[in-house]
Amino acid sequence: MWPIEALSDAIKQLILLILSFIGFFPALNEGEKDLQTEPKDAEEVDDSLLLPGQGSSQSQQFLQALQEQQQSDEEQFVYFNNAGQGRFSEAVQQAGMEALHRPPWKMVAVDEEEQVRSLFAQLIRAPNGADDIAIMPSTAFAITLAAHNIARLYHQQRVEELKKLKQATSEKFPQEVKILVLQDQYPSAIYPWQEICDKKNLGSNNSLMKKKRSSGSPPSSPSNHSNNSNSNSSSSNTNNNDDHQHYSHGGISWSMHVVPYPEDEYGTMKRTWTESIVEHLCKASNRHAIQAVMLPPLHWADGRIIDLARIGQVCHKRHIPLIVDATQAVGIFKVDVLAEIQPALLACSTHKWLRGPSGTSLVYIHPSVHDTWLPLDQHERGRDMSNSDYYINAATRGHFMDPHTGYYPEAFFSNARKFDAGGKANPMLLPMLQASLQEVAQLNVESVQQSLKQIMQPLLKWCHDHNFVIPSQPHAYHIIGIQPPPYSILLQQPNVLLLSHQQKQQEQRNHYQERLSPKQLVQIARHLEQAHGIILQARCGGLRVAPYLDTTPQDVQALIDALQDIFFGSAVSVWANG
Repeated sequence: MWPIEALSDAIKQLILLILSFIGFFPALNEGEKDLQTEPKDAEEVDDSLLLPGQGSSQSQQFLQALQEQQQSDEEQFVYFNNAGQGRFSEAVQQAGMEALHRPPWKMVAVDEEEQVRSLFAQLIRAPNGADDIAIMPSTAFAITLAAHNIARLYHQQRVEELKKLKQATSEKFPQEVKILVLQDQYPSAIYPWQEICDKKNLGSNNSLMKKKRSSGSPPSSPSNHSNNSNSNSSSSNTNNNDDHQHYSHGGISWSMHVVPYPEDEYGTMKRTWTESIVEHLCKASNRHAIQAVMLPPLHWADGRIIDLARIGQVCHKRHIPLIVDATQAVGIFKVDVLAEIQPALLACSTHKWLRGPSGTSLVYIHPSVHDTWLPLDQHERGRDMSNSDYYINAATRGHFMDPHTGYYPEAFFSNARKFDAGGKANPMLLPMLQASLQEVAQLNVESVQQSLKQIMQPLLKWCHDHNFVIPSQPHAYHIIGIQPPPYSILLQQPNVLLLSHQQKQQEQRNHYQERLSPKQLVQIARHLEQAHGIILQARCGGLRVAPYLDTTPQDVQALIDALQDIFFGSAVSVWANG
C-alpha cells in the first residue's frame, strides 16, 4: 500500500475528499456541512419574512440562495416577470435532476403527491387538509370542471322545480342566468364559461349529462347547487359541449355579467373592485339571476385587491357558488379558504408564485360538492378501485371486470381525490413541486408584502411624479400595473426631442387623450429587455411589474432609469413612432 506521504499533493487532496465524503474524517465532513448550511451573510437575511418557528438555518439558506441566484445569473437580467414564471430555486432544480435519473421501477411519485396536497392545503388553510385537494393539469381544466357541474346541476334543479310547481317558469330558477366575471379577467377563467354561454357550440356526447350506470356512482340529484367552485384552465378535448343543447332545450340562457373597471378612462377611481362587485351582486334585477361568481383575489394585470371574504359572504347569503382563480395570489399573498373565502372551488397554477414547474394546478374543492359534482374525465385514479388491494385481488381472480355487469368498479373516492385528472402522478413534476412548496410554505406572506412595498416605493413615486397611472388602493405589491400617461401629456414633455414640431402636432391631433396602443406597449417591453436587460410584460393597457424576494433596490432603480429614457429621453422613438 502506497504511503500517503509519497503521493503528490493533488492525489492527497483527492483521497482526503473521498474519505471525508464517506465519513472517515467526520470533523472535516461536519465543517463542510456547516459551510453549506450557514448563510454567507447571515446578518442580511430577514427572519421577519419567515413564519414563526421557521427561522432555521435551512429557511435562512433559502432566502440567501434567492439573493445569490439573482446575482449569479449569467445573463445579468433584471427579472420583473415573476407573475409569468417563477424562478426555480437550487432545491427545485436538484429535485428535478434527481427525478430525471430515477430508474424506471422508481418512476413513481406517490409520496410526493400526498406531500404536495398537504403543503398546498397548509398554504390556503383547507379545513380537511390533503383530502380537500385535487391535482389537475391546469387551472383552466379545474374551472371547466366547475362550469360544467354548475350548469348541469342548475338544469337538473330547475327541471325538478318546474315539475313540482307544475308550471313553465320559476322565480327561483329563472330562464336567463348569468356568470359574474371581471373586465379583462385572465382567459383561462373566461373560456370555460364562454363555452357554457355559447348556444351555437352544440355537441352530442356529454358524459356529465348521462345517467350513471351503477349504484356505485355518486348521486346525480343536485342537493346544493350553491356550493360550486373556481379554477383556471382551458377546456381541451372534453366532449362536453352537449350541455348547451340541454340548456337550450330547457329554455335556459346563460350569459356573462361583466363588471367593468371601477374607474374612468383617465384612471380616476370611482369605487374599489370589491365595492363594484358587491353592487352588481346586490342590484341584480332578479336575486337568483347570477348563478356563479368567477373571481381572483387580485387582478392579474395590475395587482388591485378584491376582498373575497366580503364577496364570499354575499355569495353565501344568496346561495351563489364562488369560484376562485388564485394563481396570482397563493404563495405570495394571504389566501384563507377556511376562515374567509369559503369558495366552492379554488385553483392555483404552480409555475408562478408557488415557484414550481408548469403543467400542474392544485385545486381546493369544498366538501359540500364532493358528492354532487362529477369529474371532468373518467379513469381509475379517482376511484376506490385504484388501491393496491384491488389490483392484487383482481390479479388473483384473473380479471378486473365484473363478469355480471361488464363494468369496472365505479365507486369514487369520497374526497377531492375524486376529481384528480387522469394519468399517472407525474414523477418529474411532483418532486420539483414538493421542493418548491416546502420553501414557499416557510414564508410569512404579510411580511413579504410589506418588504415588497418598501422596495417598490421609489418606482411608485416616480410614476406618480410623471403622471403614470398606478393601481389605486388597495393593491398588492408583488404585481404592480403602471400605465403611461396619454399622448396629450407625453407630447408636452420638453425632452421628447426626436419628434419634429410638425410630427408632434400630428400626433396630438391623432391621439389626443388616447393611451398607448398594445403594440406600442409590447415594443416598450421588448426594448426594456433588449436595451436594458429588464424583463417584464405588457398587460391590459400597461406594463406589469412583478418583483419577488430577490428583487433589489438596484433593480428598481434600473427600471426607473430605463423608463425615464424611454418616455422622456433619447429612446422616445420606441413608442412615439409606433
